[in-house]
Amino acid sequence: MRLVHGAPLGQREPLQLVETSPLRGWRHVPGRDFHTFDQLASINALGLRGPEVEPRVEGELRVVALGDSMTFGVGVADGDTLPAALERELEALRGAPVTVFNTGHASYSTNQEVALLHELDDVLDPDVVVLMWFFNDLVDEDVAQRAAHLASVGPSAFETQGPFEGWPATRWRIGEALRTSAVLSYVHWQQDYRRHGRFEGFERGFESLPVWLDLLEARCRELGAELFVVVIPFSASLARDNACRPLEERAVDLFRARGLATFETRAALEAALPELGRVPHVRYDYHYDAAGNALQARAAAQWLAEHLRLGSPR
Repeated sequence: MRLVHGAPLGQREPLQLVETSPLRGWRHVPGRDFHTFDQLASINALGLRGPEVEPRVEGELRVVALGDSMTFGVGVADGDTLPAALERELEALRGAPVTVFNTGHASYSTNQEVALLHELDDVLDPDVVVLMWFFNDLVDEDVAQRAAHLASVGPSAFETQGPFEGWPATRWRIGEALRTSAVLSYVHWQQDYRRHGRFEGFERGFESLPVWLDLLEARCRELGAELFVVVIPFSASLARDNACRPLEERAVDLFRARGLATFETRAALEAALPELGRVPHVRYDYHYDAAGNALQARAAAQWLAEHLRLGSPR
């Protein structure tokens, strides 16, 4: 198993620490770095992954990337996330400063991503907003319930949904010890693949998605920011049929019916498979690795360049 798929990645401590957020349910504890597998994620004073937000410089293009764990960059270094790669690609195409803010949080749904923009838009001051949509964003989070729970227990490890101590911490460490087995990691990985696409609540999600899009479009108009959608495919569906692909296609139809400029990164990933010889994901996981993020960023940047006046700074 190790010869075929490589050695399992261990989850190093400290773990992701989250705290209550009235608008979003939870957020990263500001300024508290943590590991995503063996990579350190730098968390700034706003609770976002990446460097601190600096004052706008002359000619700078500011892009807010809204998303979940695919945007956050599970399992990759700060510089290998999708937003970080997109920033490099756009800056090279534009020939002028570009900042792409990575607002991704693991397990965020569209309602939380829209709430984040409302909460932080004054500080981020975006010219462009890119909704990096992944199919499980359809499952709306019960923000009030999660916020109330975290308000009662205090800052908590995301993996244990409570303080990282006592039996919950011991149980998590036992699980991590078992995951050093490539066979057990493979079994868990395949179960995770099969679980995706069978979440309850997808139909409710398609009913509520237009509501969140109404709010997102209205806020972007108020900010004078251009709104784009980038649809990220489930990595398992690149190599074999998967129940998630029809959900992606249905969402794309919905976005385009509303007149939203929408781009799918699937074609760029599938075109690279013969040369790569594999799906570019983190070992024993469905999130994209550095190569997968770079491929998607290059394709999305070229598409965005056709829609943006890259030679005309704000």
